[in-house]
Amino acid sequence: TQYNESLTQLLDNAPLKTVPVSESGAFNAQSSVIEIDGWQKYAVAYKINLSEGTTVQIDNMSNDFDAYLYIYVKTGDGYELKATDDDGGNQLNARIFYAEQTTGDYYIIAKHNGELRTGQFTITVQNKVLKSLPDFLDATTNTINLTSTPLFSDDGTFTDQSALIDFGNGSYAFGVAYKI
Repeated sequence: TQYNESLTQLLDNAPLKTVPVSESGAFNAQSSVIEIDGWQKYAVAYKINLSEGTTVQIDNMSNDFDAYLYIYVKTGDGYELKATDDDGGNQLNARIFYAEQTTGDYYIIAKHNGELRTGQFTITVQNKVLKSLPDFLDATTNTINLTSTPLFSDDGTFTDQSALIDFGNGSYAFGVAYKI
């Protein structure tokens, strides 16, 4: 039996999680169903508390469906959408880097694209250090031997030598810089 609920009901009942978060689950016929974008979707919601100036990386990962994420903040009797992502993670996984300037509770909805897709998923939320582009470039003082220092792992992701950079226009990216 499917449990249909409104967006407000789903978010009002979201359990509070402490960052870092790593939650695995499955969407199936017993999962909550909400209507988003005119489609019936299985969805799960979590509430996290962020302090002013905190940056988090939120991932919805699945090998079974095209994952999607939403971030909401409570405003009076309703909720305001702050960010969404479809394929910002690797492949069809969703990823949001979120930097908030106000301390408070934030609500994450993880769902799938398409109507009533079943399968396994993992939601992670982790703190990230965000550097402005000028600060990132100013801190780039070390030289790297490009023939002996790996910049990417075997799967093409950046190593720990990379940094999360705020480009000042709402976009964030991992990067490595060299002074020439």
